[in-house]
Amino acid sequence: MFKFSGRNSLITLLLLTLTLPTATVSKLSFAVESVEPMQIIPNKCVTTASECQMNIMVSWQVGTQGKFCLRVIDIDTRLMCDLPNEMFNLSIPINSPKNVKIELLRQGSLVVVSTAIVAIYKLKKKQRRRKVAWSIF
Repeated sequence: MFKFSGRNSLITLLLLTLTLPTATVSKLSFAVESVEPMQIIPNKCVTTASECQMNIMVSWQVGTQGKFCLRVIDIDTRLMCDLPNEMFNLSIPINSPKNVKIELLRQGSLVVVSTAIVAIYKLKKKQRRRKVAWSIF
């Protein structure tokens, strides 16, 4: 197969054996990478009220064909089914005092394909410090 003679050829052979496995591994790691199929905009809510009230835009794209369901878990659980494998800018109103979890499920088996969370942050109103009345006497 290969004929090597001398010290330089031994170094070349050693370098080839060290670089070939890493090249194969790097090709495999690129093939395994996947993109999260669901996105939510906005994914944070900052409020001074007791509950967050807003509309979110949900988009997803799944490579496989079929029908999907969207489960929104906030105060109560809502399930919307018969959705296609691609959806862009589906508007969903939320009204919740805590984080909202949104799951994309396969319709027949209800297997979770993707999960996203809308984080809710509450700001406390600053209370003004009252001036302390003082006098010399």
